[in-house]
Amino acid sequence: MSSKDLANKVLSLSSKQVKSEQKSLESAIAKLSDKEFDSFIHNLVMANKGDDKELKDKLKPIGVELETKKNDRIGPTAIEAGDLNFSVSSAKRTGESFYRLIASWDPDISEVYPATYDLVSIEWDPKVGQYYSSNVGSTSYTTARDGSKRLEGVYLFNVHDYKLGFGSYAAVYVTKKTNSTLEYGSKYVHTYDTVSWSGNFQANFTWEKLGPTGGASFSLSPSMTEKSWQVWDDGALEW
Repeated sequence: MSSKDLANKVLSLSSKQVKSEQKSLESAIAKLSDKEFDSFIHNLVMANKGDDKELKDKLKPIGVELETKKNDRIGPTAIEAGDLNFSVSSAKRTGESFYRLIASWDPDISEVYPATYDLVSIEWDPKVGQYYSSNVGSTSYTTARDGSKRLEGVYLFNVHDYKLGFGSYAAVYVTKKTNSTLEYGSKYVHTYDTVSWSGNFQANFTWEKLGPTGGASFSLSPSMTEKSWQVWDDGALEW
């Protein structure tokens, strides 16, 4: 069973049914690779039409800790820019020593006038969480851009928004440094061209020393014909 099929199965079951199939679901989740488990969480969050807390409670009996808060249909009033479903979540499987911070996005329509690649960051407080690893969904839609500030609490990814259906995810894995609450978040910056179609190259950006979570962040440096908007989502991890 694929990670997407497994996510859809969990969503289709009631909490009572999940408990009745606890052993088989736990086994299926345990067999997922790291990338497959990230995809499982991404698909759960993006496809969930119910309450986030209900999903969190449904996952507990099958060995998955989840915190999420999905922002639905966030979009600008700018030229030909589509709405974006965006969320950042934290997740952990039973038996793992690290937590996953996963940024997920799913556009309702495609961008007609893409400019540079979109940028998405995963940010966290480096005094509380230690960088462990990173991952992305399909590399057709997302690639790691810059991990040079990973010890300062930020990892940056490219999103290839000139491609149709560019919904995907990026993930950073962190381990606990202290027992304090971990503040984390994700910034998605969408760019579009005001003159013509001009996609398929990297956006310029600058690092910011201090972001909302207590670590580093970034800001876009747009070109002359380029405009942008950004969205932010965050959470707090009690570990």
